[in-house]
Amino acid sequence: MRYEASAPASILPLLRRWRSSLPHAEPPCLAQSLRIEAQRCFRLARGIASVELADELEAIGRAFESEAVELETRRVLSVEAAGRAA
Repeated sequence: MRYEASAPASILPLLRRWRSSLPHAEPPCLAQSLRIEAQRCFRLARGIASVELADELEAIGRAFESEAVELETRRVLSVEAAGRAA
């Protein structure tokens, strides 16, 4: 059984480095890229024998998913605000 650990400190620099490597994409494209990376992390975590590494990969995957949701939420809110202003 795995325990729910807090996100490892390595996640934030990883996210910053990964995001800076992308071309300046629109939020929907970036959100999709984040989800693809999250799925890669989850697949890697399932194949890892080390519990600590698997937990860290799962935490990184959850961080990617969370950022994707945040980007999409911001986009929806900005579209709604633009609709009200028009």
